[in-house]
Amino acid sequence: MKRIFFLTGILFLLSGCGSSDAPSEEEVRSGDSDHILVEKEDYSLLLPKNWEFFSPSQQTSHKNSVFRKREPHKGTYPNIVQTQEDISPQTTALELAKGSLESESTTLLSFQKINEDTLSLSGQKTLLVEFTAREGSEKRTLRFWQTFLVREKKGIIF
Repeated sequence: MKRIFFLTGILFLLSGCGSSDAPSEEEVRSGDSDHILVEKEDYSLLLPKNWEFFSPSQQTSHKNSVFRKREPHKGTYPNIVQTQEDISPQTTALELAKGSLESESTTLLSFQKINEDTLSLSGQKTLLVEFTAREGSEKRTLRFWQTFLVREKKGIIF
């Protein structure tokens, strides 16, 4: 239940997304004693204080923004990853979600959808999807939660 509240809190604060730059010190400020508020031009995130920005130069792939927990959980660092892709102006967040999930179900190994909820986020009808998958045959199966937004011809996936 704690993770649902945490994810809901993050989604509630999203006002948009899309920057690949690390937040400056001015953009990261204390939200309360247990959280930090990261404010970028395109989005805001409320994170527990034990999370950090994981800079693009440290990443192993071309993600736009990555926030991660400072300590591993069972050998894995939990992440919040924000990616973008160009889409047609007519594409809705719901269409983006369905297309992305169809692609992931064929490219990720052992893809198994656990739950799918329709919700409204920033005035857009979208999905919150929970699934498990592996990126490679030698990799562990991981649990994912994804949601999708559309902003000015950009598909944004968290």
